[in-house]
Amino acid sequence: MKKLYKSLFVLCMAFPFVSCEKDLPVYDYEECGLMFEYQYARDSTYSYSFAFGPSDVTVDTVELDVALLGNVVDYDRVISLRQIPTGNNDAQAGVHYVPFDDPSLVSKYVLPANATSAVIPVVLLRDASLQEADHMLKVTFQSNDDFSFVSKEQSYRNIVIADQLIKPNNWDSYCRHFFGTYGKVKHQFMIDETGFRWDNEYVDTDILGYLSNDQNVLFGLQAQLQNALEEYNATHEEPLREGEEYDYVLVDFNR
Repeated sequence: MKKLYKSLFVLCMAFPFVSCEKDLPVYDYEECGLMFEYQYARDSTYSYSFAFGPSDVTVDTVELDVALLGNVVDYDRVISLRQIPTGNNDAQAGVHYVPFDDPSLVSKYVLPANATSAVIPVVLLRDASLQEADHMLKVTFQSNDDFSFVSKEQSYRNIVIADQLIKPNNWDSYCRHFFGTYGKVKHQFMIDETGFRWDNEYVDTDILGYLSNDQNVLFGLQAQLQNALEEYNATHEEPLREGEEYDYVLVDFNR
């Protein structure tokens, strides 16, 4: 390392018209930014459906984990959010979610003093349109006086809002091997036959736990559901099929 410093010194003395500091990167440590925290790329999208809860619930909250990029300070800093239009059934502020600048949320969108992370709420609204189609809310950060940039890698979260059964986030990671491709008719049949919700929480806790520790439970569930399906088909004029959204394919639990 001493040799390198000596060489640079000699170079500068030999060529005084060349600035040896000119090409060095300059970092502004005063600027701070934000990023969303999640483990895998697939977790950038979170699906929420009012259909999994009580019928009288009209408002619910999704919480997002946020991390600081930059210096810790000894005062609270404001976190500003904005929606990114996707052009595909975008959620509407005041209809499908409470606007981010609503006075009731101002105190919630804060990175506390001396903190490196925070949990912030997105308040969802149960509009009748959610029974007809899922709506997408793509959320990112808005620059403000406290935070001037956003991480390129984890700059947004997608929230799929519905009031009908919705595919669990990690179905293709945990469930597909045992229960086949996803369909809403299949999903409802699984709920009816097992008594389990088969929502994000159930898939990410119970199913993942069985996958890691006791796959025989999953094989047992698969056999239970296939047997129940065969009994259903034997006692009905038409076998159980998906709807138009899934091309009317037959429901099947065989792998």
